[in-house]
Amino acid sequence: MAAGAAAAATAPSEARTVAAAVGDAIATAVVDSPLYPFLLKSARTTMKKAVAGFVQWDEVVAERKAAADWEAAVNAVKATRPDIVVPDYYIRKFHAYDDGNLCLDAALEQDLASAAVGARNYPDIAEAGERKLRDSYNLCLNELGAYVPADSVVVDFGCGTGISTVDLAKQFPQASKVIGIDLSPHMISVGKFLLEERTKELKPAVEFIYGDIATQLLPANSAAFVSLNLVLHELPNDARRAIFAEALRILKPGGALGIMEMDPDAPGQVKLRANAVLFSIMKSTEPYLDQYFASAGNLAEELLEVGFPVVREAAATGRHKGMVAFKAGAVDLRNEREFEPSKELVVERAQAFLVNIVGYQDEQLVARFTGFALPDSNGVDTLVVTSDIFGIEGISFQANITFL
Repeated sequence: MAAGAAAAATAPSEARTVAAAVGDAIATAVVDSPLYPFLLKSARTTMKKAVAGFVQWDEVVAERKAAADWEAAVNAVKATRPDIVVPDYYIRKFHAYDDGNLCLDAALEQDLASAAVGARNYPDIAEAGERKLRDSYNLCLNELGAYVPADSVVVDFGCGTGISTVDLAKQFPQASKVIGIDLSPHMISVGKFLLEERTKELKPAVEFIYGDIATQLLPANSAAFVSLNLVLHELPNDARRAIFAEALRILKPGGALGIMEMDPDAPGQVKLRANAVLFSIMKSTEPYLDQYFASAGNLAEELLEVGFPVVREAAATGRHKGMVAFKAGAVDLRNEREFEPSKELVVERAQAFLVNIVGYQDEQLVARFTGFALPDSNGVDTLVVTSDIFGIEGISFQANITFL
């Protein structure tokens, strides 16, 4: 679904919405009460139980702790960016850790916790749940039109220990490099430690950078795709908008920002929020969940305001949604030539459609334009563009058009 188009999904029933609101209120009261420490303990117990049948949690963590000089490894990462000032929002209790993401335990256990999230979302398949959850994001990216040309750079914002980074390398083997960026030196340290085992069969090079994804760490117009996979719910509103702006800055013209995140209005999420006990446990580990849930319905609008002209979204799972926001501009995807546009399709927003055009030559995708186009008097939502948008002869174009 593109921004500006009518929503196709059915809104949750009024009864379920009221139940979710009541659950929210009860969960907030419990999290703010003396019961909070018990909730944290319960959250960790819940995670371990979810994977008890296929993960020896304590044994794995103990083995990893003994495998490296972690203090030296973390200090080495910190030394790469001694100028970093950690923002206040990041110095909070996250995921049942007193030091949040700024501790070794959080990093050593991240992939185990990720397996637990997958198992809890898909209890019927447990061990395969995480793979299905991550595949749902990949399928959404394909459905919504994300495309990575050969020899391009892919960036993973908020990469943690690199689970999602390696997944992007598998999703886009034609990329030249996949860069994971995270603000936790502990996450980066563990990610580097685990990288050799994870990337034995990967073609793109995988690199980790220690830094704040809201700051300018990469050159402008340098990446074909930026990913935010289950990151937004861990951010306050102002940080989220700054990160959207930075993603736009580093994307090449025609590049895309991909997002997978919880959808508070999805049936599974509404059901969870109506259960005050389970939702209290969840909220105890996520300090910005209220802010995210309150603003989740406005993400497309925020992306448009930042400067992405086309935003599309679709359901990913019963609890999550996927989004792809395209940067305006035209790009010739053929490796053998530099693109010089012969015609611009940029007009005042109030007079235009949001448009995403892909060009084919001999059944091969060779060009993309994302931006604005003049309204079509026939009122159709798809059309074939025959004008010489890219200055390349013999190409047919298919355009997805959304009324503003």
